[in-house]
Amino acid sequence: LETARDKATETIHMWSAAVYALPLIGAIVSDRLLGKYRTILYLSVVYCLGHLALAAFEDPIFQKNILGAVYVDPLQGMFIGLGLIALGSGGIKPCVSAHVGDQFGKGNWHLLQKVFNAFYFIINFGSAFATILIPMIRGGVQDQMIDGILYRTYEGSVSWAFGVPGILMGLATFFFWKGRKEFIHVPPTHPGIRGVLDVLSGTFLFLGVLAVPVFFGEILGSTTTVVLVSLACIVAFVVTYVIRQNIEQDDGFMALTFYALKAKLLGSDSGGEGSAPEEGQEDHRKHWFYGS
Repeated sequence: LETARDKATETIHMWSAAVYALPLIGAIVSDRLLGKYRTILYLSVVYCLGHLALAAFEDPIFQKNILGAVYVDPLQGMFIGLGLIALGSGGIKPCVSAHVGDQFGKGNWHLLQKVFNAFYFIINFGSAFATILIPMIRGGVQDQMIDGILYRTYEGSVSWAFGVPGILMGLATFFFWKGRKEFIHVPPTHPGIRGVLDVLSGTFLFLGVLAVPVFFGEILGSTTTVVLVSLACIVAFVVTYVIRQNIEQDDGFMALTFYALKAKLLGSDSGGEGSAPEEGQEDHRKHWFYGS
């Protein structure tokens, strides 16, 4: 029992970490390839699919009644659903607040504070309400024999416990899609092949430095395999990054950091300290790291 509880605690913490780590990729996808609106829309669909997987697969009673047999192990169904929800959160979290801010300009700037107050109140009210309501729908824990196998089930309905928020998220996604012609859309900075390479290089770096050693270590098994896969991802990052910079040099944080490191380690070949910045921009020419 203690081992099961420890495993459950580890799963919760790993999932929470993924929810907050994947926005690093979602932000790159939004900024460089799809834009905030399409990133939110597409990943909201993935989020809804996660709730669908939890509602359909985590409840063996539901599978037995609807499908005639338990085809997907409830534990595997839980991992599928949580994985999709984490992916969806990775696209929604870094974009939704910024997308709200994009809707304001000089003409309606006075409404910004009121809208954000309402926005965050709705988010927190919904979270608090769901935290109270969902366990009530799910009910208490019980064991039930299905087709000769003992499953951990609940007195209420797991399907409705996950289905209700999934349905509400689906409705929100539908209305978000309906407003596509009303929203102000800020385009991505580097669409096309440059954006694809930016996303690929960022994803490979994310996998090599964080995702593979932290999230996939147990799946890959040995430490040697983890190290080799991480190194392969880092090599893939370097290759895609170099290809991207050869197409057009980037001025993002990562590119500037690499240029600065190259200058510090190998020496600058620019022949000077660079031109003065435009009015209102910070002058980094004498910066301890980025300057010459």
